[in-house]
Amino acid sequence: MGPLLKMNFRYPVLAVVLAIGNLLPAAPQMAVTRDADGVIHAGDSDFRIVHWNKSWSGTLQNNRSVILSGEGGDNISGKGIRRTGTFNVAGGAFRYAETVQSPAPNRLDVEYELDSDTPVPTAMVALCATFPADTLLKRMPKYNGKPFAIPEAFDEKRFQIWTETRKLNTLELPLPSGILVIRGRFSAMWQDNRKYGENNAQLRLCFLPEMNGGIRHAEAAFSFEMCPYEVIPLDLSSAMNMGFKDECADDQKGGWTDQGPDNDLAMMKPGAQSMGGITFRIVDPEKNQGRSCIALRGRQREYFPAEARVKVNGQGRTLFLLNGLAWPPARNQVCGEIEIVYDDNSCQRVELHNGIDTGNFWFPSPLKNGVVVWENMNATSNIGLYATGIPLKNQPVKELCFRSRGTVWMIVAASIAKTEMKPELAGPIEIRANAVWGAIEQDNDVIPGSIADFSNLLDAPAGKYGFCRVNGDHFEFTDRPGIPVRFWGTNLTFLANFLSHAETDRMVDRIAAAGMNIVRLHHFDQEYAAGTYCKIADFMERRDRIDYLVAACRKRGIYLTLDLYTYRFVNGKEFGYPDRRLTPLEYKALVLFDSRVREDFLAFTKSLVEPVNPYTNLAWKDDPAFAFIGLINETMLPDSVERSPLLQKIVDRQFAAYAAEHKLDVTPDNRNTLRERFVMEKTRTSVAELAEEVRKLGIKIPLTDLNVGCDPRIGIMRNDLEFADNHMYWGHPTYLRKLWQPPVAITAASAAGAFAGGLNVMFPARMFGVPYTITEWNFVDPNPYNVEGAFLTGAYGALQNYAGFCRFEWGIVADRSKMGGFGFCNDPLQLLAMRAGSCFFLRGDVRSATTAIPMQVPKVLPENPGWRRFPEVMQRLGLLVKTGMLVQGSPIPAGTRAFIAPEAMPDIDGKPVFSGHFASDVLTAMAAGNIIPARLIDLKKGRFTSETGEIELVSTQRSLKVATGRSEAVLGDAGTEFHGKFARVKIQEAFGAVLIAARDNRPLTESRRIFICHLTDLKGDGMRFLDRGMSIVDDWGTDTMLMRRGSAEITLKGGAGMKLYACTTAGKRLFPVSTTPGGDGGISFLARNFVGDQAVCVYELTAE
Repeated sequence: MGPLLKMNFRYPVLAVVLAIGNLLPAAPQMAVTRDADGVIHAGDSDFRIVHWNKSWSGTLQNNRSVILSGEGGDNISGKGIRRTGTFNVAGGAFRYAETVQSPAPNRLDVEYELDSDTPVPTAMVALCATFPADTLLKRMPKYNGKPFAIPEAFDEKRFQIWTETRKLNTLELPLPSGILVIRGRFSAMWQDNRKYGENNAQLRLCFLPEMNGGIRHAEAAFSFEMCPYEVIPLDLSSAMNMGFKDECADDQKGGWTDQGPDNDLAMMKPGAQSMGGITFRIVDPEKNQGRSCIALRGRQREYFPAEARVKVNGQGRTLFLLNGLAWPPARNQVCGEIEIVYDDNSCQRVELHNGIDTGNFWFPSPLKNGVVVWENMNATSNIGLYATGIPLKNQPVKELCFRSRGTVWMIVAASIAKTEMKPELAGPIEIRANAVWGAIEQDNDVIPGSIADFSNLLDAPAGKYGFCRVNGDHFEFTDRPGIPVRFWGTNLTFLANFLSHAETDRMVDRIAAAGMNIVRLHHFDQEYAAGTYCKIADFMERRDRIDYLVAACRKRGIYLTLDLYTYRFVNGKEFGYPDRRLTPLEYKALVLFDSRVREDFLAFTKSLVEPVNPYTNLAWKDDPAFAFIGLINETMLPDSVERSPLLQKIVDRQFAAYAAEHKLDVTPDNRNTLRERFVMEKTRTSVAELAEEVRKLGIKIPLTDLNVGCDPRIGIMRNDLEFADNHMYWGHPTYLRKLWQPPVAITAASAAGAFAGGLNVMFPARMFGVPYTITEWNFVDPNPYNVEGAFLTGAYGALQNYAGFCRFEWGIVADRSKMGGFGFCNDPLQLLAMRAGSCFFLRGDVRSATTAIPMQVPKVLPENPGWRRFPEVMQRLGLLVKTGMLVQGSPIPAGTRAFIAPEAMPDIDGKPVFSGHFASDVLTAMAAGNIIPARLIDLKKGRFTSETGEIELVSTQRSLKVATGRSEAVLGDAGTEFHGKFARVKIQEAFGAVLIAARDNRPLTESRRIFICHLTDLKGDGMRFLDRGMSIVDDWGTDTMLMRRGSAEITLKGGAGMKLYACTTAGKRLFPVSTTPGGDGGISFLARNFVGDQAVCVYELTAE
């Protein structure tokens, strides 16, 4: 990962940035406006132009890609302000023109034109916005008067829903703040991003003409109009009997439920408020004799009134009550009644049911007819109020009567909506210690020899078996031939590479104790060269500290890897570019395209690898503790060329010379294709030349490059490398306003629910025949499921027989730290989860698949755009068998039973080739042809069982189950059950992950010392989210960590006569845990992750 935010869109789904305006909660805004970046703000929604090239690499108009001549523009009579400029996209540039006028505050008319003298490779140009799936399912959008929406449940074959193309169209989008009406010249498409684990869908308003190839012209015209919902807040003040604030419990006066200051509604703010898109009038108790709500009688509050009657004046389709219950009855039991009296004296009586229409104001959850539109926390609990909708006759209403039916019922406000509408879920949410969340210490100094100490999985000292080398699809050591070796570790970033000796020892002890046997020295080169952030002015001290780090790792059995360039800043004047400091993106490309920059790269490399380390008496180039090296971090070619005018000029000049030398017939229609092929071939040959030059410095270990990218083009360029490396993230953050600062958007979705999301994108990009590493990966905080990352990565990495993983990042050196996205070194749950990967992958508990189903790619990609990306079915195949790619002419992997292709093809080497647009169709065909046993797949449930039988993923249940001889594990939502050969587990209360692993290397059934951990979710105290789905962080909170309370029922087929201890995350025994007989000589116990105020994640089962 580079020091700046990645904006490389590899797939048709857009990054989270497109959802910024749609997710940031705000008061309803009826105005439609354009901001300085050209983004259209319509109510709660933001629309941006996106251009996709043929590889579906996307460019956003507000990503510094549209360069306007000035914001002033020209006033075009009758049309508005016209602005012109350049739209730089991946593969070319357009002349850009937009004409904007605002006939009314709630309306904006916009026309766009894109023109180019030469064809620009284009799959689509569209004006895009992203909407929560819940919003679309509650309110039916219409296109030219017809329903136009995503299905209730995700349907792979309706992943993209298109409209017909007409010159003039009208799209109506019912949103929380009103109906957005879009009229104009466009076609429309919904892309259902639930396919990618996101709970949203993207609207694409496509430019005309429709395109899929090279285009010279595109245009679109839109008229946006926000039409507000009409809502009439009713005045209930005369019937109110209680306030919000209660200073004394059970005194029959004061506020709310009369339970005192620890359980009141004192934080409720008065005035008109939009809650879930409905305007309610919250009465100010200071202006209503201390009264601001209606509280009706229940068994626990006999002194409350049984009913409240109030005169009102309103007419509409739906009455909405802002309300909640205290001490609720059983689900579906009647808890209250409302009588509605119309002007004609007719009456309508409606009964409200607990758990259907309204519910407990403690721990509120969505109901069939009760939407949680307000949430907060008091000293006792998470609290909230429901918006309950009651259909009306659309006649004038003159009176309401609220009656209790034996339950304490609180009504805060009521409003009548004149049009049909449904409320939205509440936000924001702030995390505090309470009955749901409890404090857990950041105690990461593991006690040596304790149950939490996994350092015995390392084989110290590193380098004892000679240098690492490549043998087929795995690494091995020169002095231990024929024995594969794997690496499981982390990235040390920035300051972590330059600690004091004492701090370094402590850090590497922690890494070893977590069962990690490799570190990647990352983001260190600028620090090494200049000490920019570490503030160590003396170069020799910086060198001393990083040398000591190498020795400290070596001593503990921790190997090292690095990239020779990550983000070192270089003055372009030194290389003939006097007007600029080269950006990292430019430097990475110029190393391959400019011999002067390459010489600088080699000189810096020489300064790293030739000096003798005084702590090992070895130069880095001669130290077998270094396992392998990447040349350049994330080169991102060929797409990076289009992101820099400097690179475009250099490549254009070199391509022109190349075309003349090879007598290519370059035309406007084929220029982009030929130019891209030139860049790919130049990259491939330059990387090979660079590796040869580096090898001349005396480096003996495997080298690689091109370590980011998941499409066949990258694979072709990787084909000659000694091994393949890649990077992946689940929930990579998007910074919505300022880089590295909140608010920040992440995915709150489960990767297991998205078929091992993030990791599954890596499956197709694996190069058969050489080792495959993923030296940068993370499941990013504060995703509520992120402990699943190490479980998924370790299990499926072993199934695929990958060679190494390095998790990003270990960059914080303080004992305590706030959560902040990537860092996991002070996250006790993530550190414990890493032990799952240590068992599954490093120790080799999970067996590798023997069947292979690859995609064979030609050395020159066909023009068919399907060849520019991997078929989606490969993301599912990786859950079952080995999959990946090989370039035509490469040896066919052992165990190959079939091939995948993006189009119909004849058999390869006598083996069938499968193709198809939908993964489900291809898998069904493979099962029918007995290529994959049908029992391994249940497409309806989303169940995928590995051919080894050890791993089962069920996407609809967001669950993963792993059962091996030495370890078993399960993760999933509350109610998930696991029946392994050794353990039975039932997860309760909340999402959880359980690992049970033998620590003496015996099978679990024979082990005399077993590690058990139970993990849930971690947040910072005071962490604030702007949405109920907890996908937008507004404040990271404090450095006090809070763990989600939960439990798991665990039964083991062994353990009788052994002792069970609850332990700290550092392995210290806290107290013995009582067990009950579990049958067959086994035991059962309830793993509660809090015993009183003591957090308990770790257990030790031992035969003392």
